Amino acid sequence: MLGWLKVIRLVAVILVSTLASAVVLSHPLAPSLLALNQLEAGQFSVRWKTPLKQAPGSELSPVLPAHCLAVSDQQQRISGSALETSWSIDCGDAGVVGAQVGARHIGDSGADVILRVSLSDGRVYQQVLSPAQSVFTIPERVSVPAVFGGYLWLGMEHLWGGLDHLLFVIALVVLIGVNKKLVWTITSFTVGHSVTLSLAALGLLRFPQSVAELFIAVSLIAVAVELIRNDGQGWFHRYPWLCAGGFGLLHGLGFAGVLADIGLPQEALVTALLAFNLGIELAQLLVIALLALVLWFLVKSNWRLPAISRGLVVYGLGGLSSFWFWERLTLLS
Repeated sequence: MLGWLKVIRLVAVILVSTLASAVVLSHPLAPSLLALNQLEAGQFSVRWKTPLKQAPGSELSPVLPAHCLAVSDQQQRISGSALETSWSIDCGDAGVVGAQVGARHIGDSGADVILRVSLSDGRVYQQVLSPAQSVFTIPERVSVPAVFGGYLWLGMEHLWGGLDHLLFVIALVVLIGVNKKLVWTITSFTVGHSVTLSLAALGLLRFPQSVAELFIAVSLIAVAVELIRNDGQGWFHRYPWLCAGGFGLLHGLGFAGVLADIGLPQEALVTALLAFNLGIELAQLLVIALLALVLWFLVKSNWRLPAISRGLVVYGLGGLSSFWFWERLTLLS
């Protein structure tokens, strides 16, 4: 009896801790944005956008060329879930080409920084800044490989950091198993979120982000219900590809929310969009491959999980998704 009490207490601590951090973990911290837009010769407007929700102790700040001087006061406003600061700088005849622009303390912020520089002659530079590369030297010409690599990593990072998207993929693997049906189901999910992500990123589809996030939580609740039933008669069991594809449409709108914040470089729009999509798919496949490897190891080693473990997983998923549902529902009012 004492042993079961210890287990129950441990489970309670885990659930309380998880729910307490659910607001932070349901999505990665949004990337910050540093945008420079040339107004006239040597004159630039600066836009520094950071999420209101930041990692504790974060001292993230922009890095501008030393020869660029501020010529206006900073103006601040709250834009959605971000704090936006704007001001003007004068870089003189030297301009910004060949100069370094970036951000300090990216590693402490919990998210990357998107840099966008627009020159009056039509050149636009977009770069993902990370702890490994916190500054960017503005070149004479746009580098397409750099755009591809940056958005590829951004897509991978978003799937790995977004606990709700990640849990949906994991739940599909647990529900269906590693077989041919899973291949078609994941393919359908991929097609679904790729379609809405592309349409929303290109401005062809508009849908309230808060509503999309709410229904993403609903998708997790639906999978949790199927796992609880475990009778093979639910919609996910009978038509997994249809359900996954339908919910994929909603998840794609959630992915598009990141691109809505950071934008796409117009001169490499297709490249950036394709790379972001591929990043999501690559991260998704790596997660499935890791799960398949773990399951294979368990089968080969004849090691069985305790009977209670399935219940903990299922009800943990249901509890988290329900928490997110009510949390996001309150944000609509």
